[in-house]
Amino acid sequence: MTQGNAELATLPETVALDATAELDFGLVIAPTYGSTYVLTSHQGEVLWIPHNTSHAPFAPSVIPPPTAASMTRMFYLWVTPFLPESAAWV
Repeated sequence: MTQGNAELATLPETVALDATAELDFGLVIAPTYGSTYVLTSHQGEVLWIPHNTSHAPFAPSVIPPPTAASMTRMFYLWVTPFLPESAAWV
């Protein structure tokens, strides 16, 4: 678990979408480790570089973690209204 946290800490938290925007996908909470999975929760916020580099004045909603019985796929991606709302906030 400690090695996993150390590896996750080396990953970038932002990626440039183009010359004017970047996506901040930093961790919201510490990762959860199971015997067959790693569960990470990321925020997914769009930042407009030339206009506004501060974070949106509202917070992402919390998505409840899936139960072990419901995890039947290798990868899940949830997109909440926070992503487009942060993109629209300038």
